[in-house]
Amino acid sequence: MYVDIQSNGLELDDDLRQHTLHRLHGAMDWASDDVKTIYVRFSKIDRFDRCHTTRCLIQISLSNKPVVVTEDSETDVNAAVDKAVDRIARVMVRKFGRFREADSHWFEHQGTKVKPTRLAKVNLKMMPS
Repeated sequence: MYVDIQSNGLELDDDLRQHTLHRLHGAMDWASDDVKTIYVRFSKIDRFDRCHTTRCLIQISLSNKPVVVTEDSETDVNAAVDKAVDRIARVMVRKFGRFREADSHWFEHQGTKVKPTRLAKVNLKMMPS
Protein backbone atom coordinates (compact mmCIF):
# COMPACT_ATOMS: atom_id res chain seq x y z
CA MET A 1 0.00 0.00 0.00
CA TYR A 2 1.59 3.23 -1.21
CA VAL A 3 0.63 6.50 0.50
CA ASP A 4 1.26 9.84 -1.21
CA ILE A 5 0.77 12.92 1.01
CA GLN A 6 0.96 16.42 -0.47
CA SER A 7 0.03 19.89 0.67
CA ASN A 8 -1.01 23.10 -1.07
CA GLY A 9 -0.68 26.27 1.01
CA LEU A 10 -0.09 24.41 4.24
CA GLU A 11 3.14 23.39 5.94
CA LEU A 12 3.47 19.61 5.86
CA ASP A 13 5.65 18.73 8.84
CA ASP A 14 6.72 15.29 10.09
CA ASP A 15 4.13 15.26 12.90
CA LEU A 16 1.26 15.73 10.48
CA ARG A 17 2.70 13.17 8.08
CA GLN A 18 3.14 10.59 10.87
CA HIS A 19 -0.34 11.25 12.28
CA THR A 20 -1.88 10.80 8.84
CA LEU A 21 0.06 7.60 8.13
CA HIS A 22 -0.80 6.18 11.56
CA ARG A 23 -4.53 6.88 11.12
CA LEU A 24 -4.60 5.52 7.55
CA HIS A 25 -2.74 2.32 8.35
CA GLY A 26 -4.95 1.72 11.38
CA ALA A 27 -8.15 2.19 9.39
CA MET A 28 -7.10 0.59 6.08
CA ASP A 29 -4.94 -2.33 7.23
CA TRP A 30 -7.77 -4.83 6.76
CA ALA A 31 -8.06 -3.86 3.08
CA SER A 32 -4.34 -3.65 2.31
CA ASP A 33 -4.56 -6.42 -0.29
CA ASP A 34 -7.07 -4.41 -2.34
CA VAL A 35 -5.64 -0.92 -1.82
CA LYS A 36 -3.05 0.07 -4.40
CA THR A 37 -2.48 3.75 -3.63
CA ILE A 38 -3.77 6.28 -1.12
CA TYR A 39 -3.49 9.94 -2.08
CA VAL A 40 -3.88 12.53 0.67
CA ARG A 41 -4.11 16.21 -0.25
CA PHE A 42 -4.16 19.07 2.25
CA SER A 43 -5.20 22.56 1.29
CA LYS A 44 -5.96 25.74 3.17
CA ILE A 45 -9.35 27.36 2.68
CA ASP A 46 -9.72 31.03 3.57
CA ARG A 47 -13.28 31.77 4.60
CA PHE A 48 -15.02 35.13 4.67
CA ASP A 49 -14.84 35.33 8.48
CA ARG A 50 -11.01 35.09 8.37
CA CYS A 51 -11.11 31.67 9.95
CA HIS A 52 -8.58 29.41 8.26
CA THR A 53 -9.94 25.97 7.51
CA THR A 54 -7.92 22.98 6.40
CA ARG A 55 -9.32 20.58 3.85
CA CYS A 56 -8.17 16.96 3.86
CA LEU A 57 -8.98 15.02 0.70
CA ILE A 58 -8.33 11.27 0.59
CA GLN A 59 -8.46 9.25 -2.61
CA ILE A 60 -7.97 5.49 -2.57
CA SER A 61 -7.17 3.55 -5.73
CA LEU A 62 -8.34 -0.04 -5.47
CA SER A 63 -7.51 -3.03 -7.59
CA ASN A 64 -10.50 -3.97 -9.80
CA LYS A 65 -12.84 -1.46 -8.11
CA PRO A 66 -13.69 2.22 -8.64
CA VAL A 67 -11.71 4.93 -6.90
CA VAL A 68 -12.99 5.98 -3.45
CA VAL A 69 -12.78 9.68 -2.56
CA THR A 70 -13.75 11.63 0.54
CA GLU A 71 -12.87 14.95 2.12
CA ASP A 72 -13.40 16.88 5.31
CA SER A 73 -12.69 20.44 6.43
CA GLU A 74 -11.84 21.57 9.95
CA THR A 75 -9.98 24.42 11.60
CA ASP A 76 -7.59 21.90 13.18
CA VAL A 77 -5.63 19.89 10.62
CA ASN A 78 -5.46 16.77 12.83
CA ALA A 79 -9.23 16.84 13.32
CA ALA A 80 -9.65 17.09 9.54
CA VAL A 81 -7.43 14.02 9.10
CA ASP A 82 -9.32 12.07 11.75
CA LYS A 83 -12.73 12.85 10.28
CA ALA A 84 -11.65 12.18 6.69
CA VAL A 85 -10.07 8.85 7.65
CA ASP A 86 -13.15 7.81 9.64
CA ARG A 87 -15.37 8.74 6.70
CA ILE A 88 -13.31 6.87 4.12
CA ALA A 89 -13.15 3.84 6.41
CA ARG A 90 -16.96 3.79 6.58
CA VAL A 91 -17.15 4.06 2.79
CA MET A 92 -14.71 1.18 2.40
CA VAL A 93 -16.75 -0.91 4.84
CA ARG A 94 -19.86 -0.35 2.77
CA LYS A 95 -17.96 -1.02 -0.45
CA PHE A 96 -16.55 -4.36 0.66
CA GLY A 97 -19.38 -5.37 3.02
CA ARG A 98 -17.66 -8.39 4.53
CA PHE A 99 -14.91 -9.35 6.91
CA ARG A 100 -11.37 -10.29 6.04
CA GLU A 101 -9.19 -12.59 8.08
CA ALA A 102 -7.34 -9.62 9.55
CA ASP A 103 -10.56 -8.34 11.09
CA SER A 104 -11.42 -11.61 12.78
CA HIS A 105 -7.89 -11.76 14.25
CA TRP A 106 -8.32 -8.24 15.63
CA PHE A 107 -11.58 -9.22 17.34
CA GLU A 108 -9.99 -12.36 18.80
CA HIS A 109 -7.12 -10.23 20.10
CA GLN A 110 -9.63 -7.92 21.82
CA GLY A 111 -11.24 -10.90 23.59
CA THR A 112 -14.38 -10.96 21.49
CA LYS A 113 -15.39 -14.53 20.73
CA VAL A 114 -18.12 -13.62 18.26
CA LYS A 115 -16.92 -13.37 14.70
CA PRO A 116 -19.10 -10.76 12.99
CA THR A 117 -20.18 -11.58 9.46
CA ARG A 118 -20.35 -8.07 8.03
CA LEU A 119 -18.10 -5.07 8.38
CA ALA A 120 -21.12 -2.76 8.45
CA LYS A 121 -21.93 -3.99 11.95
CA VAL A 122 -18.58 -2.88 13.33
CA ASN A 123 -18.23 0.35 15.27
CA LEU A 124 -15.23 1.92 13.55
CA LYS A 125 -14.40 3.94 16.65
CA MET A 126 -13.37 0.67 18.32
CA MET A 127 -10.70 -0.13 15.74
CA PRO A 128 -7.14 0.70 16.80
CA SER A 129 -5.79 3.89 15.34
